[in-house]
Amino acid sequence: MASNVPPSGGGQFFGQADIDASSGVMTVRLRETDGGVLFTQELQPGRVGQ
Repeated sequence: MASNVPPSGGGQFFGQADIDASSGVMTVRLRETDGGVLFTQELQPGRVGQ
């Protein structure tokens, strides 16, 4: 990626996390500024170390 590129030139991303109230599953997404999803990961509820 080129240096000194303005935000309008792309390369800007943000994260989003949603937790399902009934199952407790957390879905985390990495998104582009236009809303497109680059990566998704679902995390199951549980205790650390189990």
